[in-house]
Amino acid sequence: MKKKNKLIKIFLATVITISMCLGSIETLFAQTLVKPKTDVNTAINKTGALMYKNTPDPGVGTFSGEWTILSLARAGYKVPQEFYDKYYNNVVKKLKECNGNLHRIKYTEYSRVILGLTSIGKDVTDVGGYNLLEKLADFKGVIKQGINGPIFALIALDTNNYEIPIVKEVKVQSTRDKIIDYILEREITKKDGTKGGWALMGNVPDPDITAMALQSLAKYKDSPKVKPYIDRALNALSKMQLDNGGYNSWGTINSESIAQVIVALTALGIDPAKDERFIKKDGNWIIPAIMEFYVDGGGFKHVLDKEIDAMATDQGMYAIVAYDRFVKGKNKLYDMTDAKSSLNTGQISDSQINIGKVENKTQVSNKKDDKNSYKGKIQSSVKSSTNKTTSPVVSNILYEIKEECLVGNNKQVVYVQFANEKATPQVKFNNDVLMYYSNELSNKNQVPTYIGLFDKGINKDALNDINKYKFNKNTASENITFGDVNGDNIINAQDALNTVSVVLKKIDKVKEKEAISMDNNGDCKVDNIDVIGIIDKYLSNKECNILNKVESVNSK
Repeated sequence: MKKKNKLIKIFLATVITISMCLGSIETLFAQTLVKPKTDVNTAINKTGALMYKNTPDPGVGTFSGEWTILSLARAGYKVPQEFYDKYYNNVVKKLKECNGNLHRIKYTEYSRVILGLTSIGKDVTDVGGYNLLEKLADFKGVIKQGINGPIFALIALDTNNYEIPIVKEVKVQSTRDKIIDYILEREITKKDGTKGGWALMGNVPDPDITAMALQSLAKYKDSPKVKPYIDRALNALSKMQLDNGGYNSWGTINSESIAQVIVALTALGIDPAKDERFIKKDGNWIIPAIMEFYVDGGGFKHVLDKEIDAMATDQGMYAIVAYDRFVKGKNKLYDMTDAKSSLNTGQISDSQINIGKVENKTQVSNKKDDKNSYKGKIQSSVKSSTNKTTSPVVSNILYEIKEECLVGNNKQVVYVQFANEKATPQVKFNNDVLMYYSNELSNKNQVPTYIGLFDKGINKDALNDINKYKFNKNTASENITFGDVNGDNIINAQDALNTVSVVLKKIDKVKEKEAISMDNNGDCKVDNIDVIGIIDKYLSNKECNILNKVESVNSK
């Protein structure tokens, strides 16, 4: 009996010892995780203040405040009810102006508006008399822009468990099964036969598209049909993750790719601080990785060596909101069935509005090298409106043509701003050089701006002489958009493929307008960087780098 009691004591002591050891091992493991340089809640509060302050008039559009609305609403960040009301009224106004047709190709426009409105508890079936869900009932329309369309359509539909309305006029009626199948069928299969992940094009999985696809499929993770695709995609994301915990997409380590993975993991109920697949060398993981891009005082950078960036701030904010909701056991970011109860509205204090004001003084400034700053267009346009010049025409060189360029040598691409012109007629210089109207540059500078191809030897005074230009009021201008290579007013995969053909020298002659639109970073050559620029613009509506070279006539 004594022997038996002794064995029991030894057994219990062993169990206690093992338990203590396991506890200390767990503590030790937790301590090995890298800590974020800034606390997530601090970043949410300061970025929320920045976003609210810099979005005085939220409306429809990627950079018009829709993601700000979603981020603040899902964060439970306190703003006046009037702020959300203003957004809703702007949506109604926009829909009435375009008769309910936001875009004939990009059906993600409707999905994004549904996300914004649902996040503040609005009825998307009657927005000024328009049922936005009816647009997503058109399956052919949803898939027009490629995999992005069905991904965000599914996310939008599942935000509040919306039923897809039956619309007799559409050629193919959307169903959830059709949308899911479309996404699954586009899973990447590498040359070696390995499956897993998604991409906009090619056979190499991309972290952004893979993560977005996972976000859309998260609700169906237990489906026998969907689960294998999710498992393979997670494996692909784990392999793509860098040793520092971040992600590389299209040649750059950037915050947006990290943000999309955070949203995907939390949507699937995966804790990135505990899942060993997403904890890398020396305890690096995804939250400290994205916080490396955080700017003191609020906001995020796209890449580490640049200033604060609008898109990076939007995506960084809703990513850390997604993580914060996950940690606190709240509904996932895109599960908005709790939207009305999650809103936090009321009058806010001056101290809340001014959070981040001092810290971000340099990042959100009007310096020449800060054109990409968060909501920079707002500050730029304010500055322009108070400093207008009476000069009727101002010209500047975008870049000079080198011998290897597609349109020959001894040329230069020039942009010309007409401060006193209100319409957009056809413009010719010396009745010879046809000018292309640029809506991008005109919006950027609040001045009608045209682009033309000129001889290098042309006199600057001649370019700035209004009498040298002929304005044909009866003929519409020919437009140019950087990235829109085929001139169909849509930037999509076809434009990228056309540019790839030039890079691979399958095409050696193109029209001057095509060549100018291809060279979207203004380095006087068409290469892979331009292809990436077009993809970024198509995928994320990211501004082309060449636009950063442009100075406003009003800032002269």
